[in-house]
Amino acid sequence: MAPRVAFECTAMAAAVGLLLVACAALASEAALQQTAQDTNECWAYGGDLYAPLEVQLVEMPACCWYHRSTCCYWLLGRMEKMLSEMYQVARSLGLSERCYTHVADMYCNGCHPNTAHFVDAQRFATPQGERTEIVVSICPSACELFYDACSDFAASRNISSAVQFCEHFTEKRLFAFDDDDDNDDDVVYRVSRTEDNCFFGYAAASGGKAVKQEIGYCLPELPYAPSFFPFIFFFFSFLVPACIAIAALCSNMHA
Repeated sequence: MAPRVAFECTAMAAAVGLLLVACAALASEAALQQTAQDTNECWAYGGDLYAPLEVQLVEMPACCWYHRSTCCYWLLGRMEKMLSEMYQVARSLGLSERCYTHVADMYCNGCHPNTAHFVDAQRFATPQGERTEIVVSICPSACELFYDACSDFAASRNISSAVQFCEHFTEKRLFAFDDDDDNDDDVVYRVSRTEDNCFFGYAAASGGKAVKQEIGYCLPELPYAPSFFPFIFFFFSFLVPACIAIAALCSNMHA
């Protein structure tokens, strides 16, 4: 009996050890998540930093892919109006869905839960007096993904540089929409030199999926663009051979 008891005790000890390891892993993961949440801070123009909040999905009519932790919970009505204007621009330009989702996420950067790490205000003197720019720093990798998603559109505007595209995408020659709430054009975009303290949105992080799944809910759906491929396939696969066969038959009959 002694060996059996010893074996059972050893097995129990091993099970307890595995349980403790699992508990430690869960606790560590929870601690990391809490730490990440605690370090998220929201930037406020001329004010103190504040913490992001969770907003119920049904209560976030725009940029809702950030609802679990967002910095724009106090200006959702304004975001909805401005996102609607962006949609009208995207629709008129005939953007692809992939480009559309990345543009929307870039526009929604103010709803990211950590805006304090990539938004800053810079003051400088001009002949007209002191001017302030709100600078949004974009991660180089996020810029490359944004540019790649909209490469066809960028090419149509003779832009072949990701940095040029990302730093000027709101201008009239590109998407021509104003993401500034006081109409003095003081929001500018700059591509960061490093991957630290810069905007890497959920579209870039998820390959566009996080935003795409919200199309039709908090992001207006683009008009359906009909494809002519089925007709072309039918034409060349069936009609052309049929015409050739009929022509050949007619030729034999006359012969």
